[in-house]
Amino acid sequence: MGIFRFKLPFVRTETKRVKDGDKGQDLDCSVEVGIDGATIEIDGYGTFCDKKPILLTLIDGRLNLVVWADINDDSPTHEIDLESARIGMRSERCDPS
Repeated sequence: MGIFRFKLPFVRTETKRVKDGDKGQDLDCSVEVGIDGATIEIDGYGTFCDKKPILLTLIDGRLNLVVWADINDDSPTHEIDLESARIGMRSERCDPS
């Protein structure tokens, strides 16, 4: 996986508290959306040089989820192509009930 160096031109940031009802632990999460994608910052988590361990971005025209799961690694640990998650890729009709 290549090293991602990006600076999202600011468009919008929203912060919400994520609650874990079972453990009583709460985390503040901020989503920043820019023209290059969206990053997620989670209170107490980060990357080697940044505080945003999750990135959604287009790579070669395909939506990808990029994750830095090791704070001591400058390169992302996971890069997931979400092309197969497109609504149009569903092979059967889903009954949400």
